[in-house]
Amino acid sequence: MYVINIWEFPIPGFREDNPDHRKLAVLGMHCTDRVKEIIPLLDTQNVTLGKIGRLRGRVRKLLEGEIAEIDGVVEGLVV
Repeated sequence: MYVINIWEFPIPGFREDNPDHRKLAVLGMHCTDRVKEIIPLLDTQNVTLGKIGRLRGRVRKLLEGEIAEIDGVVEGLVV
């Protein structure tokens, strides 16, 4: 495994004419909509700092397909 410093990594700026960039934008909007649906279903009352991590983990689990798709598109952009 290797570590990448995000500030030294050549991340291309958004270009509307790039299909991968448009795909990421659509996936981001989709994930936002899904999270808006998921949050009310989670036990968010009396959330402490420790519980935030667990809630975040649950959301990531529910979005694992979308996250994998995002990772694939990003990998294609930066490799």
